[in-house]
Amino acid sequence: MKKFAVIGQPIKHSLSPRIHSEFAKDTGVDISYEAIEVDPKNFKQETIKLFKNGYEGLNVTLPLKELAFDLADEISEMGAETGAVNTLWKDKDKIFADSTDGKGFLEDIANNQISFKDRELVILGAGGASRSIIPSIISLGPKKVTLLNRTFDRASDFCLLYQSDAADAADSGALG
Repeated sequence: MKKFAVIGQPIKHSLSPRIHSEFAKDTGVDISYEAIEVDPKNFKQETIKLFKNGYEGLNVTLPLKELAFDLADEISEMGAETGAVNTLWKDKDKIFADSTDGKGFLEDIANNQISFKDRELVILGAGGASRSIIPSIISLGPKKVTLLNRTFDRASDFCLLYQSDAADAADSGALG
């Protein structure tokens, strides 16, 4: 049996164990999948311990995506572009990372026949999830993407990462 988990804080609300367990059962794959609370202060030690205890892969959720990026030895192109990852796995002595949020987001947009072309969009919050999907959103050709956050500096720094004229930042005071 292969062991997997989703890690984050808080994590009790996660539906991932149930979803992955049902998918594994339907496809005849023998896995265990747990939700494990990991404090950001102990992220590196806890993650390494999970791999030593036989976990083959970890899904990463808030607020750990940027810490997972920093931990990885090898990062996918999308992970490198976003600076945050949601998937970790170990192969031999290296920890690999990828960001699959943007791919999943694009698939949902396509499945629901939603077009962002020449639209003006607002994204609320400058956390790891936003960071993970903004490059995918920009690839859909919006006229403008405004990132609204409690702290303008964080939103502005995010927008600089994407080197796109479409990306702009505003602080939450802009809401009035």
